[in-house]
Amino acid sequence: MLKQFGSAGCDANPIFGQLGREWDMLVVNTGSVHSSLRDRTSSPSTIALGPLQFEIYGSTTRLILEKFGWTSIAYVYDTSGRLPFHSLVFQRIRLHLKETVPHIQLVPFRANASEIRQAPYSSILRQITKFTRIIFVSGAHPLIRSLVVQARKDGWAVGDLVWIALQPGLGFKTSALWEQNDTDDMVALQGFRSLLKIQPCIQRPNNSQTLGLLNQFINYTKVNYNVTYEEPNEFVFTGFTAVLWLAQILHKAGTKEAHSGKLLASQFLNRSFSTPNTAHYYVDEQGERQNRMCIMTFNVASRSFESALLYSREISKDLLPVDGTNMNWATLDGLPPSDHPVCPGASSGTSSGYPPFCTRDSGWRNVVRGLIPCILYYLQASAQ
Repeated sequence: MLKQFGSAGCDANPIFGQLGREWDMLVVNTGSVHSSLRDRTSSPSTIALGPLQFEIYGSTTRLILEKFGWTSIAYVYDTSGRLPFHSLVFQRIRLHLKETVPHIQLVPFRANASEIRQAPYSSILRQITKFTRIIFVSGAHPLIRSLVVQARKDGWAVGDLVWIALQPGLGFKTSALWEQNDTDDMVALQGFRSLLKIQPCIQRPNNSQTLGLLNQFINYTKVNYNVTYEEPNEFVFTGFTAVLWLAQILHKAGTKEAHSGKLLASQFLNRSFSTPNTAHYYVDEQGERQNRMCIMTFNVASRSFESALLYSREISKDLLPVDGTNMNWATLDGLPPSDHPVCPGASSGTSSGYPPFCTRDSGWRNVVRGLIPCILYYLQASAQ
């Protein structure tokens, strides 16, 4: 007799993993994956197949920092609680960097999306730009847009700063948007030239079988629950695909495996899954589904984001370039900027002055500083 417990809620409760271990029962979680489940000792019979995984954001962030040589970053995240994703992904990224690259300096800044109109963006930017130019932002699109717009108003040119938005991805309406139909739209449009976005790649097949399945979900919900929506979210779709994956495992499992939650769970590890109407997914050695992650750049001409780099654990341990797309850096030389602080406009050659909050010396000041001793020596020699 197959013993299975399914968890489809939004949170992954470690208690379920412990119960599965004690009862030797397979536990399949299709909610959001808090990485407390990534422990085969305490949760040996648990499989986490939900659409949101926080561990993969930590790995992707580390690879980005290593690729571009950044060792100092700021991290602005929403603490309003409207979407737990933002606080949870920050916690996981911070822990992952601490465990893998402890030399990285990560300085967090909290922002409450409930008070977004009153947030002290200039003050936050002053503090950040004293030590770095690389700014990660995890929050709803008004937070991202407000920071980018304020930076432009404070004198920072496109290319001076690098913005990196962390997004949940498909099915969650939190994408970074520049257009709000106000007087700052064009400022935001140009500012987004310096914005990168990290999110799961869109993997759902766009074929007749998938569309037919989506229509079945919509019609069933309307008839049985009198609820109408445009498209099922990722949690609904994931619950369905998890059953298909389990069927694939059971089809090949022997009698012994089918009666042991631990043995059955082990059949999911380090394995890829796909069906005609679902995407191709990979479950890692800890039993957690790993999305393919896309690092996207903003194309001002098309006014949309395009995938430039890909991270897929089943394919490579490194970031891979996406064919036909470049990183498209907004700097004068087209190269990724350093994380070292500069004054507003310095990296793009448009600086017209040095505001009071510019605390670091610019290049010409260093030159002048080096010439002063020479001039004084020459004057002294002439006087003698």
